[in-house]
Amino acid sequence: MVRSGPDEAAQQLELKGEGPSFNRQSQKALDDPLPWLIERSLQWVWEQREFYRANGRPLSDEERNELQGYYNHAVLDVVRVASVERLSDPPFLDELRELGTPTFEVSRAAGITFVDCLVIQSLFQEQSPAWFSILFHELVHVVQHRLMGPQRFIQAYVLAWAESGHQYHSIPYEEQAYRLEARFKLHGPPFPVEDVVRQELKGLLAHGAAPETGGEHSGIVRG
Repeated sequence: MVRSGPDEAAQQLELKGEGPSFNRQSQKALDDPLPWLIERSLQWVWEQREFYRANGRPLSDEERNELQGYYNHAVLDVVRVASVERLSDPPFLDELRELGTPTFEVSRAAGITFVDCLVIQSLFQEQSPAWFSILFHELVHVVQHRLMGPQRFIQAYVLAWAESGHQYHSIPYEEQAYRLEARFKLHGPPFPVEDVVRQELKGLLAHGAAPETGGEHSGIVRG
C-alpha cells in the first residue's frame, strides 16, 4: 500500500478497527505480535483515511484523463488525493522496536494508500510523469482494497510482509503494483487494471496468500 521513495523502499498498512493501547496489550504483543500489529495497523489506517477523506481533493481533470483508460469511474470518482511535505510514520513504530520486530518507515515512502485516499510527498511535482506513476501505483492498491475488502487486505499484506522476511518488494501486493506501474510507464495501449488485479488475486488466494476472512467488498473471494 506504499510506493517506495526515491532512495529507499518503505512499507504501508491499511484499515478499520480499534486497538487497545500498548500498555494494556504488551504481553499479548510479546506472545504473538502479528495479530497485535494487524489490529494497530487497521486502527491507524482508518484514522488516516478519515482525515484525508475530509482534507484531500478529488482527482483533477488532467489526472482523470491520464488514468481513465486503466481505471473505471467507480475508482476514479471515489479517491481523494493529498500532497504533504512529509509522510507520517504510524505511532506504534517504537513499540515494534521494543518487540524486536523490523519496522517499516512510511516517512521514507513516495506515497501511501489509506483505502481510497492517496497521500504523496510534495517533492514530486503534481502532474509530472513521476506524479502520474505514483498515482497509478497507489490506485492499484485502491483496487486491491475494493476487491478483497479492506480488513482482509491489510491482514494479507501484513502476513505477506512477515512471511517474506519483512522484505517490502517481496510482498505479492507490492510486486503486482510495481509490475502494473512499469507497464503503465511504457505508454502502451491502456488495459483494465481491475480485471488484471482480480485474475491475479485469484491465483494468490488459491496459493494461500491471503487469510480466509470475509468482509464487505470481498468479491474476489466469492467470484
